Amino acid sequence: MKKYVSILFVLIMGITISLSAGCGNKDKNTEKQYVFSACDVLSDENRAFDYNSVNRCNICVWEDSFFYLTTEKDENSKSTYVNRYDVETGQATELFEIDKSDVSPGTSINGLKAISEDDIKIIIGNILQTYSMKGELKSSVKIEASIENAAQICIDKVGNIFTTVFDDNSRKLCIYKFDSTGKKIAENSVNFYPTKMVLDNKGRLIIRYEEGETTVTSGIQYFDAATLEAIEKEAEFDAIDIFGGDTSNTFYMSDGINLITYSDETSKKEEILGWTETGIIGMGVEYLAPFGKDRFLCMFYNGDSIGEPEYAMFGIIDEKQTNTVEKKVITVVCGDTASSLEKKIIDFNRQNENIQVEYKSYYNTDMNFEQSLYMDLFAGETPDIIILDGVDIKRFISNGFLLNLDSYIEKDDTVNKDYFLDGILDALKTDGKNYFLCNSVSIDALVGKRSELNKFAEGWTAHDMISYYKSKDKDVELFFNNSKQKMAYILIGEDLNHYIDWANGTCSFDGAEFKELLEFCNSFKNGEEEYDWQYDERIKPIEEGKLLFETATLDSPFSAQVYRTMFGGDEMYLGYPRSEGSAKKLNINLSAGILATSKHPDEAWEFLKQIVMNTTEESGEYDTSIPVSVKDFDIYTQALKDNFKGKTFNYNFINVGAPTDEDIKVIKENIKEAQYDTLCYEKYNIIREDIMSYFSGEHSLEDTVAIIQDKMMKYVNENK
Repeated sequence: MKKYVSILFVLIMGITISLSAGCGNKDKNTEKQYVFSACDVLSDENRAFDYNSVNRCNICVWEDSFFYLTTEKDENSKSTYVNRYDVETGQATELFEIDKSDVSPGTSINGLKAISEDDIKIIIGNILQTYSMKGELKSSVKIEASIENAAQICIDKVGNIFTTVFDDNSRKLCIYKFDSTGKKIAENSVNFYPTKMVLDNKGRLIIRYEEGETTVTSGIQYFDAATLEAIEKEAEFDAIDIFGGDTSNTFYMSDGINLITYSDETSKKEEILGWTETGIIGMGVEYLAPFGKDRFLCMFYNGDSIGEPEYAMFGIIDEKQTNTVEKKVITVVCGDTASSLEKKIIDFNRQNENIQVEYKSYYNTDMNFEQSLYMDLFAGETPDIIILDGVDIKRFISNGFLLNLDSYIEKDDTVNKDYFLDGILDALKTDGKNYFLCNSVSIDALVGKRSELNKFAEGWTAHDMISYYKSKDKDVELFFNNSKQKMAYILIGEDLNHYIDWANGTCSFDGAEFKELLEFCNSFKNGEEEYDWQYDERIKPIEEGKLLFETATLDSPFSAQVYRTMFGGDEMYLGYPRSEGSAKKLNINLSAGILATSKHPDEAWEFLKQIVMNTTEESGEYDTSIPVSVKDFDIYTQALKDNFKGKTFNYNFINVGAPTDEDIKVIKENIKEAQYDTLCYEKYNIIREDIMSYFSGEHSLEDTVAIIQDKMMKYVNENK
């Protein structure tokens, strides 16, 4: 495999220049571009958005305006208001307060539709209300079936209501249609889970659905809007969201990267715009509707926390002539989409006139990330930056795909050696060089009592752990909810390199040492670790000396408080036992490198810095990852001190409060000692099922080690 990849890379290096000549720069003189312009929709400073009010069911377009809901900022108030925004004038107007006298307190509003100048439909709980534009309540009728817990609701141009809801009587997921008086006029049942529902211009109801348990697939099901009879189905339809269409297209769809128009008559998909290029976080788009020619109304969540009300943004997408500026285009490729990455791209593009960052996701491709990237490179596409989360980084490095970043780190005024917390850059090195960086980290380790474990402070092996365990009484447990699977990963999965001689291309998985570890792991109970536990169940055995260790994840100063409480201030963190010295594991988030084929490495470095930076300012309060920079770490920990001063909250059944200097010191010290190994998960997954087969009795010990030895030899030969 490696030989093939290396040859492919040589070919790529030789042909990309000829195949992609002229690519990498965009002349904005010759093309139009969609631009997002935010709408100032809060006319009253006392009004705010509520997540239950800002969703696709409660936004609608009518003529040159759109309608939406707001609530009072006062947490004690339950008042909700209908608002109108005139796109032509840019004026937001509060129309009227919704009458909630006929419903129970706290009942959600889950439908809004302007039918005419004097007919606005509101669905609140199980009640259909009709108002005039002036706020006159014209009628209030009860809908014939219970729809309070409806998954999806939409209202057509004449006031008919369509909803998907679980029917308690039939125990089926049903689609209901009601007329404007609330009378049920059609129904059907389905055997899938509907995630989105829209109406098209052809008299059809379109539902995006998901089905499956272990492997979830999505598709499109069409229904006759008059009868709710199922018409046709498109299985494995690659769209994370769908939106209502216009006169020329069936509907619009989003893959998280692009807005796409789709015609079922031709099965043709056409990309309309790229979300990030337009200034929109694609994964946060909640509502979109055509608003005249080459114009859309869009509402999305602008931030890392998708669904947080304060991030809701309304705006109009218009096709406009761009400025006459030639930009260098930097392409970012990733295996999945991430709202944090999208926001960084948008912010960077706004701040830079001469560089434009675009990105491509391989999430919905038939091949894995690496294969998809290889094929694109071979085809002459030359991306600049690769997001490495979930990727075998060291394989990319060994095959020459990543650029050595040391020269950039040495000369940069901001992101240099002094920028990072102690230990970060060293942990990320491969053969003494930095080929990638990351945005934030966490640490995995084992934690026990210092009074007993201090002798292992310089490192320990699996044999040391087993001997320590066997020295205790028989009723003493190594970990909470021990299992064969858990022990195998701790003692074998984290130490696989010990059984591989990369220099000579040999393995020793059929040796006595590996067999003894398998037998030891097999002495524990079967089954995966259970996480449902109460405080006393976990703390009391530690206090009594009946539980030796916890698997610890240090992802904030709060986690240090948890383990200090659990072990009564006598806690000590150890790495996973390894034959060549134990190591605490460094987990990395939003990691990225520059591809060696990049035509604009200097510009790519500028955006790579954006990925690494600006962690704390975005998160604000509590987060489950630790910023990598000294500055951001100090801001982050001080914010936690300030925000949680005098407060407590429950974390894993243990009350924690504002972090102390000791908590912060624990995090910094463990980061300094942690190591990063991208290969441990990959290698263990190769043999995991075979180990499980031995535990279940399907294979003997001898057969198991023979199978594992054969598999790992093949792995070594392909990757050495």
